[in-house]
Amino acid sequence: GQVQTRLEWADSLSPAAFASDRRIGQGSVNAARWLGTRPDACLIAPVTEAMAMLAPWLPATSVPAFDVIREALPEPRETEGLLALLSSQSGGRLFGMKVPVLAALVPLATPAEGEQAIARLIDACNAEYGWALLPRRTEVRGHPVISLESSRRGFFGVLPESDRPAFAVWGRYLVVCSNRAALTELLTATPGPVPGWHTTLGSQPGRLGVWTDLQRSGAGLRNAIAVASLAVMMGQLKGDQNLRAVLDQSRVIIEAVQPLGTLTVWLEAWSPETSLQFCLGKEAGAQGGQETGGRRP
Repeated sequence: GQVQTRLEWADSLSPAAFASDRRIGQGSVNAARWLGTRPDACLIAPVTEAMAMLAPWLPATSVPAFDVIREALPEPRETEGLLALLSSQSGGRLFGMKVPVLAALVPLATPAEGEQAIARLIDACNAEYGWALLPRRTEVRGHPVISLESSRRGFFGVLPESDRPAFAVWGRYLVVCSNRAALTELLTATPGPVPGWHTTLGSQPGRLGVWTDLQRSGAGLRNAIAVASLAVMMGQLKGDQNLRAVLDQSRVIIEAVQPLGTLTVWLEAWSPETSLQFCLGKEAGAQGGQETGGRRP
């Protein structure tokens, strides 16, 4: 069965920035065809609005990186970007264990903007966090790929190159991926038909949409929690008893929601109220591996 709900509340998300008659996914069809059925979860939203919504929850030091991304965006600025949690079967590993991969696709004004934006992002991270990151440029099927190295021993230093984060320019998208091996697999893939998760997100009006297969994404996140716990024990990740407790609690919550099927969320707004719709259940939204015409919950 399904649970279908609509929530409305006094607006605090600048409703003027949203258009209630716009279908999610209109500007990201090619990117969705490229990702295919790999995502266990995906968020689609105009990049500038997503950054504005995330900014209050992130450290102030994230602002320089946001500024770099904003400068590289095409006109109009509301062009959609995607944030996807890719299956652990996509090649992602950390300390030898399979983990889900996080990939962000940011639209570019021109492909040439991509490598310039990557260089500025690395400079911004080094300036703000002192990571001493060094770019290493290669190509995969003609697509520029920038791997990250560090002149200091630390998290990046203990990871093999295939497990480190990497950037690429794919067409008119800047791709930021948490795992170079998974990014290489993506760049050698052939785009397929429009996947079901993208069609499902486009079945409702709104500006921001989230789709997730709770079973698949939960399995990947449980692997990630196991790796994080191991990293804490090995001293590769700073943490204490409180962090370990949070990891354990997160694992319990994930195990509880995994049997619920899929979850699809649409965010839209009308002044002076914001509206959120969601559909939860085993039939809530198309499976990632299916082509579908979509359905209205």
